[in-house]
Amino acid sequence: MEPDGPYDPSLALSPYSRERLTGALESGRLEIEFGVDVVSVSRSEHGGFRIRAADDRRWDVAEPPILGTGFLKGGGANQIAHLWDWSDEGHVELTESDESTRTPGLFLVGPQVRHDRRIFCFIYKFRQRFGLVAEEVAFRLGLDAGALQSADGAWGPFGNRDCCEGCEC
Repeated sequence: MEPDGPYDPSLALSPYSRERLTGALESGRLEIEFGVDVVSVSRSEHGGFRIRAADDRRWDVAEPPILGTGFLKGGGANQIAHLWDWSDEGHVELTESDESTRTPGLFLVGPQVRHDRRIFCFIYKFRQRFGLVAEEVAFRLGLDAGALQSADGAWGPFGNRDCCEGCEC
């Protein structure tokens, strides 16, 4: 199976997570609003929270809201798009150490990191990349990166190849 096949958690929720999300939505415990430009979240007088959108819609909720951003093509890197080279497919082009090919010293970690067909956005996978970036920065600063190179180094043991079928965790 290809690294970015249907079982890759970078592309799809696991069946267990999908089932839990569906249950929360169906029960009314979770509400998702797409395309909202939230301009403020404040404590309401009843102990909950008031959410206000740029188009003046408002929501009063009991629990703290969760803000999900970075889901547009290019994600957070789009905010500084001019500092990256972009592939024809719209992905950020990076060196082997996840550095911008256009702006030396600018590194990318998280959901937009791709190398060949591998997507490093699942938590186990992009966590692996922190150590790689930290080693490169330490090398450039002349610092000892030895703790990063052991199995249980500063970033802990990485990956879990048993987590799903066909995954490159």
